[in-house]
Amino acid sequence: MRPSEPSIVRYTESDTVLISEEAKELAKKDYPEKNQGKIATGQMDAAIQDKDLPLEALSLPSWYGNYVPNAMTVTHSISHEFWDMVGELTKDNSLSDEDRSQIKNYLQNDPIHQVNLAKDEFRRQFKNEISEYMDSIGKYFQESLKENGVNSNSDYYKKVVLDKDNSEKVHQSMQKRIESDPRLLELAEILGIKLNS
Repeated sequence: MRPSEPSIVRYTESDTVLISEEAKELAKKDYPEKNQGKIATGQMDAAIQDKDLPLEALSLPSWYGNYVPNAMTVTHSISHEFWDMVGELTKDNSLSDEDRSQIKNYLQNDPIHQVNLAKDEFRRQFKNEISEYMDSIGKYFQESLKENGVNSNSDYYKKVVLDKDNSEKVHQSMQKRIESDPRLLELAEILGIKLNS
């Protein structure tokens, strides 16, 4: 990885994770203590070591999720009922045909599983379009970061994660690039993404 490229912008088929406001507040409470209050007072060293950055520093801005195809997001629900059933059926370390049939029947009627199957099928069907789209989005995000003075992981943390006004400047810079790319707009339409700012 090039040192000037924040690690959060490497794109492969992956999940999107957004950090809650509560988690950000907890990180702000803990992190200043480790850095002698430099964040809270705005006196943070110019170059924080990557190893000293909190996990929050790897998060994407909340607005970035609007650019990600729905099929790339993870369903947050876990079917505890399903896993309890599977645990009960496999407690003897074997699965009979009847047990398999019961699991299959459950999954065929489970809305969470059906949503995930539909997302899998969408990703298979539009694999090339998703790849091209995400590459372009990643490129425009990188360009927008650089345009707004974000050249390292610590810059990213200070100027995008912690500074909402500057984060919005990056957002608007990225939005302009997207709006001037007809192919990206075409891909967004194919993938069902609404690219409103």
